[in-house]
Amino acid sequence: MGRARIRWGRFGVTLVGSLLVAGVLGVAVGQGSLAASFAVSGRQMKVSAQRIEGRGYATYPSVVTTADGRRHPVTVLAIRSARIRGFCQSAVVRTPLGRYVLRLDSAPGQTATVKNLLVSATRLDADLDFSSLQLNRDAATLDAVPGAVGNPGQFGLQALNFTVDDVKVDSWSLLSSSIRVQGFRLAIGRGERECFGSSRRAGEQ
Repeated sequence: MGRARIRWGRFGVTLVGSLLVAGVLGVAVGQGSLAASFAVSGRQMKVSAQRIEGRGYATYPSVVTTADGRRHPVTVLAIRSARIRGFCQSAVVRTPLGRYVLRLDSAPGQTATVKNLLVSATRLDADLDFSSLQLNRDAATLDAVPGAVGNPGQFGLQALNFTVDDVKVDSWSLLSSSIRVQGFRLAIGRGERECFGSSRRAGEQ
């Protein structure tokens, strides 16, 4: 299958991780609801990667609930296993001292590996290459990633194998049964840069 350039907004395809500051979390997915086991913060994060290669992918629409009780429509990304090169995650942090950027990334040339990954997202910009693609499959019947299913009658997409290049995503949350990063770096400061720029800041309306 040839490469396709995709820029989809809400309920678009998302292939990316991750929020490492959340640590290693068990996967917990209810019907049509992502991250039912915890409330996410009131701000989104940015996640980018040079390349993601993996096996087993599925996506379907859902909602997340922020700490203020608000519910937000998202696209759920589910990955069975993948390797991520050039990983970066950033978030704007408001403090009594002003605006800071919290940034997590991997060392140049190093990779991160993930298993049983679930990510919520509201925006994606990436080059996608799928194999054995099934588009508009009923979300309740998805089986590419064990346990990752949506509500009956909802839109679903899944693929056996995938490669994603030049990934840029606005995301709310992540759950993963395993994530390992080589050359991990964490920093916060006024001079730290977000993983990528955009016309709006993640989490702001």
